[in-house]
Amino acid sequence: MAGDDGFGPLVVREVAVRAPRGVEVVDLGLQPAGLLDHLPGRAGVVVVDAVLAGEGVVYELLDVDCVQTEGDALMLERAGSSHAMGLAWQLSLARALGILPPFVRLIALSIPRAELGVDISEQAAGRVAGAVELVLKWAEIYLKGQPDV
Repeated sequence: MAGDDGFGPLVVREVAVRAPRGVEVVDLGLQPAGLLDHLPGRAGVVVVDAVLAGEGVVYELLDVDCVQTEGDALMLERAGSSHAMGLAWQLSLARALGILPPFVRLIALSIPRAELGVDISEQAAGRVAGAVELVLKWAEIYLKGQPDV
């Protein structure tokens, strides 16, 4: 991966080991636009990614609409994603296509840049465990059918 952009895959690997039965864990790797293929028919989805929006803060967004608010740092074109097809764009498209699950959560680590051939920083790696716990919390809530918590 590209430095701190490896945050998402590290979280996904740990979640895959600990995920409760009934939870599908998907690592989109270098095909982030593949998210659209995994949305239809879901009761809920938790997306984990790094976003080019600063340095070292983990955001837990509970409402997909706040990802799509123009003033939100995670929505700005220059800050929306470390990938060419930003997350906000994919979620907007999913909504327009009628495939957006009713409950979407985003766990995002803000990073200043993504650099190929660079290892993840200690700061970003230190945020992985907390993000894993957030993802597992939402997985349990979805499985119990109480996503409005």
